[in-house]
Amino acid sequence: MDMSYLNQSLKNLEYISQFEHYLSCREDSDFSSEFLQSFNQLKIDAQLATLNSTNAIMKKVKTAA
Repeated sequence: MDMSYLNQSLKNLEYISQFEHYLSCREDSDFSSEFLQSFNQLKIDAQLATLNSTNAIMKKVKTAA
């Protein structure tokens, strides 16, 4: 289960990265500051989920070793 959660978290981060690239290429922003703040929070949550998944997997690896 941890591995599938990690894969999903990584996919989320990839999407976030692509969207950030899209935003950086635009000269004007059609997005409200509220939306951008929410998006930034989603980014932080995805990063934390990825780290937590990685830590859980590493604990299992250490236990198995």
